[in-house]
Amino acid sequence: MGIRKWQWRVYTQRGGLIRSAGARYALCISAVSLLGLAGATRAALAQEGGESAQQNQITLDSSEEGWVGVEPASIRDETNPTLTIQADQQYELVWVNRDGREHELVIVNEAGEDLVETQSAEQSGVEVRTTFRADERMEEYYCWYHRQTERGAVEITN
Repeated sequence: MGIRKWQWRVYTQRGGLIRSAGARYALCISAVSLLGLAGATRAALAQEGGESAQQNQITLDSSEEGWVGVEPASIRDETNPTLTIQADQQYELVWVNRDGREHELVIVNEAGEDLVETQSAEQSGVEVRTTFRADERMEEYYCWYHRQTERGAVEITN
């Protein structure tokens, strides 16, 4: 008595045979399909409020005169706004170069030690993104290149 080899067939939506494959290939196709389905389900849940659709986001514009708040609405149009963040929460920090000068945002603790550091950008219109987890040691943020004018406080809430 022989061992029967499993074989799956992959069809197009119209029912045409694309390929016959052995069990290993079919298992890979099935796994990829399930992962795609899981991703689609997660996205649908996020849109329906079953899961957070996006993490906390802070958006700033940069110019040599100071950081200007964009989002959240509570900091909109403020120069060097206080960034109020919750301890242990994940944040995405986005800043956009608005003057074509080189900028780089750094968040430091009371001793001046870097806790978060973004990439630098010197072209107008460039968007820089970084993610971080809020830490109770965070004290202030500033531009590495314009420390005197681009500087603001970080307030941690629980």
